[in-house]
Amino acid sequence: MRAGLAKDIIPIMFEATKVSGVFDKMPKKMRGIYWMKGNGVAEELTILHYGQWIPEHEQMIVPFAPFMWAWPGGTPKNAPFLGALYSKDFTAGMTSAATMINGGVAFSYKYSTCKGSYCRRHHATHDDMAFAYMQVG
Repeated sequence: MRAGLAKDIIPIMFEATKVSGVFDKMPKKMRGIYWMKGNGVAEELTILHYGQWIPEHEQMIVPFAPFMWAWPGGTPKNAPFLGALYSKDFTAGMTSAATMINGGVAFSYKYSTCKGSYCRRHHATHDDMAFAYMQVG
């Protein structure tokens, strides 16, 4: 693995995962790099467009693959939970990376409109793709 500043890593991640025949089939809202805001674990960026969109089920399956996840080399300012799951160096991020890399992980996202108290508390939109249940396996 290599380290770098987010501003330098983001275009590399994007281009490395923009696979012809896969990228074009992903909804435009799901293309790009996402910051995992509020994630208490030492994980910062992810890419979803490297997966498969199943429109009839409004579901997306994303394999864990090279260049689709990034971890911090330290504790970000205002890290969730006072940075309890981060470290001052690359240790926490690389521990998280090792766990995911060795596990053969895939993520499944089932989209729906956002309903309930979570949506009211977080002012979520009621867009059909504003809310997803995530399963990891």
